[in-house]
Amino acid sequence: MEGIINFLTNTKDLRANLLRKMFVFMIVPMINVDGVFHGHFRMDIHGKNLNRFYLNPDSKQQPAIYAIK
Repeated sequence: MEGIINFLTNTKDLRANLLRKMFVFMIVPMINVDGVFHGHFRMDIHGKNLNRFYLNPDSKQQPAIYAIK
């Protein structure tokens, strides 16, 4: 995470400048803190795979994904 942030904020790198002009970067280091705390890296605290809900998250069931979108 630190590497990509350092690259994108480098004002002397022409590639980084071009990327910043063309795209908006929203960097979210971790949205599944509760799941990871309980040993789940893809699953939330309820054992549901968060990748399966990314397109249509529910504000109550997947609040982190809903907030990011």
